[in-house]
Amino acid sequence: MNSAPQSESQKRKRPNWSLTAGVILFAALVWACMNVWTAPMGVIWHTFHGGSASFEGHKIHVPWDMIVLQQDDQSITIIREAPKYPILRSPRGVIQIARNRAPATDMSQYYDRIARTNELPPKGYTFQGLHQLSAPKGTVYCWEMARLDSSELSISCWFDKDTLGAALEGSPVYSQEFYKAVETVSGAYSPANR
Repeated sequence: MNSAPQSESQKRKRPNWSLTAGVILFAALVWACMNVWTAPMGVIWHTFHGGSASFEGHKIHVPWDMIVLQQDDQSITIIREAPKYPILRSPRGVIQIARNRAPATDMSQYYDRIARTNELPPKGYTFQGLHQLSAPKGTVYCWEMARLDSSELSISCWFDKDTLGAALEGSPVYSQEFYKAVETVSGAYSPANR
């Protein structure tokens, strides 16, 4: 008589293997997304937020594998983090656009000093060149540096007669998206594209 209830309690104590396997698989995927291949974080962000973010009323396209880490009235940071274990050699990148509280930059007065600072590469970098965009307020100057030990870029943009600033640090695969974001927020265009 006691055998039936005993087998029922044994059934209840038996773990649900499919649930356990699902939890383990989910944990493995989360670990892989955080440590080996970070692109799925961007896919998840896009699922909830769409393909763009807003900055000062402008819609900035967010690459499919990046997320918006910080966004407020003064700045936006778009990022794809480097994996802890770069087995797949996935790209990483940080795009930052910010409105400075200081007075607008007058490039006619400060260009030489700003250019000297930006054309003198820090240790481990080499100067690649100057990219200029025409904007309604004035020219946007973007100095590009390349790392010596990898293919990564560092781009720093100064906006004439404006308080905007923009920077990219990371893989060159994000440089085109970076320049599109700069054009969007400043109303600029590249003379080469006209």
